[in-house]
Amino acid sequence: NDSTAARNTVNVGTTSVPLLTIRNRRVRGERPNQTDTHLLDASGITDSTKGAIIDIYRDATLTGEIYQYVDKVNSTTEIDISATAFTGGTLIDSIVVGAGTGGEKNLETRRLVNITGGTITLVGRVVSGSASDVTGIIGYVEDI
Repeated sequence: NDSTAARNTVNVGTTSVPLLTIRNRRVRGERPNQTDTHLLDASGITDSTKGAIIDIYRDATLTGEIYQYVDKVNSTTEIDISATAFTGGTLIDSIVVGAGTGGEKNLETRRLVNITGGTITLVGRVVSGSASDVTGIIGYVEDI
């Protein structure tokens, strides 16, 4: 199957906020979904003079989330870019993003799989000072 990437930019301060979440939906075509989503990589970019940290969480609880289909017919993934806060979840890894540059984590070597109903959330924050735009990107492939 072809790989896909989800991307979103949020203006963030020094408190971590959700950048984007992917969810493996429970039902596809009126049948229980048994497709796994394999995570390939996660990356982040900041265009400011400040560095940033992007944390990768599994199954965090979101506030204000609104999931949208990536492709209702041909995909089992939904994406949220509306959440304004998060709690809990399991920290998988972190990405250190240098000032005005990007950073990346290869998740494929860790064989991370998002199962039906599960979520993967990228949260971001700048390391100091005033708010700045931070972009989170996650690459994945669906085992359809």
